[in-house]
Amino acid sequence: MCRNLRIAVADDDAGMRELVQHWLGQLGHEVTAVDGGWPLVKLCRADRPDLVVSDVRMPDLDGLTAAETIRHVCGPVPTVLMSGRWEPDRERRADAVGAVRLDKPFLPLELVTAVDAACGVRTGRRVLVVGGDPDTADSLALLIELLGCRVQTARDGVAAEATAAVLQPNVAVVDVGASPACGLDAVRRLRRWDRGRAVRIVAHTGWTQDDVRTRAREAGCDDYLVKPVATDVLRQTLCDSEIERPCPRR
Repeated sequence: MCRNLRIAVADDDAGMRELVQHWLGQLGHEVTAVDGGWPLVKLCRADRPDLVVSDVRMPDLDGLTAAETIRHVCGPVPTVLMSGRWEPDRERRADAVGAVRLDKPFLPLELVTAVDAACGVRTGRRVLVVGGDPDTADSLALLIELLGCRVQTARDGVAAEATAAVLQPNVAVVDVGASPACGLDAVRRLRRWDRGRAVRIVAHTGWTQDDVRTRAREAGCDDYLVKPVATDVLRQTLCDSEIERPCPRR
């Protein structure tokens, strides 16, 4: 999975530029945004990014020419090119620089998928790991990642809700042990989210008491994993989530 990337974004439309910057920043990436092709080339020449996300149609220097120039100056850089219309010549040029084409308008998940594709990452189950302890959350995220999933972490309920809106997770694994009130708040926030009913929420905790299990279930958890979690148990839990719940009708 592509995590913590340095991403250069270019779009002459301020609203779109800020939206892409916000969505990618919400997933933990370091994003620098500029308003045209020439500033993008200058930015990449000064500090080669891990990924470029650029609009195609820009007045000063179009995104395709910018991508070709960056490839010439910096070497191959994973690239996502955005456009509302793709003529055959533009498709050919985008393919020639190895760019992933993203049709406008797009949803957050489509942007996430394009970024993964540009980085050569196969997108699997989308899993959100929520936990207040960074070391524990990152270790669990790495294990889930090794099982073939796309993973993002969030530290609390507010961050979980914002990250879920971009990632659109199939599964959320929430630590309800170290700080039960914080963990259960994250569960409730995820359930209140407009796609929350479609997410399988798994409690992750060191507590085995029945009352903790009851509170987790009442908050909205579907399953309960006790630390330390064996890899085969975690894999089975994720496999049980292969059939997505239907989204609530609105």
